[in-house]
Amino acid sequence: MKKPSLHPRLAAMLLMAFLILTPGLAFAADTGDDSLGLGELLDWLVGLLMGPVGKICSLVAFTAGMIAGIARGSFLAVLTGIGFAVTFYYGPNLILNVFGAAL
Repeated sequence: MKKPSLHPRLAAMLLMAFLILTPGLAFAADTGDDSLGLGELLDWLVGLLMGPVGKICSLVAFTAGMIAGIARGSFLAVLTGIGFAVTFYYGPNLILNVFGAAL
């Protein structure tokens, strides 16, 4: 008599379902306290990226995209420059909101 075995794909799906149903495991690192003392570093880095450094990177990406778009005759390079400019400026705030940090 053959012993019934669990198909590997079914086992993987059951494991994924278990992990999806337990969101506490996914957010276990975000306990809300600053036990490493990196809050000041995070504030400084976010201040730089949303301040002068982020604006400079945004302007450089936008300018490079405009120049590449004109040189190639392609609108896609212009959109890429705009995309990088938006990412440089709004990226830190978006990442912090995803990970649940407060400014």
